[in-house]
Amino acid sequence: MIDLKNAVAETIIINPPHLQQRRTSSEALCKAIGLTQVRFSEGTEGLPHQLACALAHRKAMNAVSAWPSLVLEDDLELASGAAVLPPLPENADIVYLSVSPFGCLPWSYDNLALARHRAIQGLSLASVHDADWLKLHSMSGAVAILYVTEKGLDTWKQATLQSRRFGGAFDVFTAYAMKDVNVYAPHRPVFCEDAALQRDDLRRNAALFEQRLNFTRTPLRTFEAGDQTVVTYKGQVITVEAVALTEDTLQWQVVSVEKSDRPKSPFPS
Repeated sequence: MIDLKNAVAETIIINPPHLQQRRTSSEALCKAIGLTQVRFSEGTEGLPHQLACALAHRKAMNAVSAWPSLVLEDDLELASGAAVLPPLPENADIVYLSVSPFGCLPWSYDNLALARHRAIQGLSLASVHDADWLKLHSMSGAVAILYVTEKGLDTWKQATLQSRRFGGAFDVFTAYAMKDVNVYAPHRPVFCEDAALQRDDLRRNAALFEQRLNFTRTPLRTFEAGDQTVVTYKGQVITVEAVALTEDTLQWQVVSVEKSDRPKSPFPS
């Protein structure tokens, strides 16, 4: 294992200047980890959330000047007591240091008719690469991304343009693009959302707030080719199967769609 500070050349934190508490907390987090080359990217204000998020991440990506470059959102804490990583996989383009249970069906006409450009809880798709790393095939989330190569960075920049053109969250289009680059995550996340830094409107229902926090705290479930899972989306029960595109690349394939009597998830897809 190596200290994160020794694996990162620079750190860029997305933070509008008016969110001073988050900025102060991010500075303290980086200091505790030992990250020294730290800069802030101010993000974008006054726009719808999805567009603002895409533009904020693109602005941070445009500021990358050294490799590997760590881009963090400003509401994070360490998921465990230590910021350590195994040596990076040799062919890694991008490494995710936080996780999410949300993933996407592949971009196709049939799947767009079913779910549009939306991430669905339960569709994160990861497989075991080795004892240290998971290979990510579909995951929607962007709170802690280590850009290792220019190819990875350019592919994620393209996702911001697709987000603006087609509508949908930036991290939906990065989930689509995971088949085109080598994306990894450690078996256990390094960063998670900090409860103290979340918006007041998220705190109004304690049970839902805890569920939201667990999204970034819970290690990913892993799949192999042939494994199936079942998710619900907008009154539909969708059964999907992991299928192999190449020797080390999986994607979801829809097996069946039925009507659901389960209540709708309170979290937006």
